[in-house]
Amino acid sequence: MDDVTAQLWVKGTIKGEMNKRGLTYADLTRRLKLVGVEENERALRNKVARGTFSAVFFVQCLQAIGVRDLRVDLLQFLEQARENGEIEQKVVDDVAIEKAVLRLDQIVSDLDKRE
Repeated sequence: MDDVTAQLWVKGTIKGEMNKRGLTYADLTRRLKLVGVEENERALRNKVARGTFSAVFFVQCLQAIGVRDLRVDLLQFLEQARENGEIEQKVVDDVAIEKAVLRLDQIVSDLDKRE
């Protein structure tokens, strides 16, 4: 996955989790303060829109939002991003191939354990 696609995913994840809970950026700003992150609303909105932040900040946002479980289906995300014109079909195909290869590796490993 290239940087642009990864940025789309992290910012989409934060926005999606906020939407599920009916949270605004003002709400997230207040909640981040509770976990020790000082960020004003405008800076937070810009940071999320860019999608260029550390993994630590990503996890802090998820904690502040109240996310306990996070399902990561990159193929589903990529297909949706392609439909929205945000990425090319080749990116989706590459991930689908990688996912199939990993599944085949798991099948072979399971078969080897049976022998």
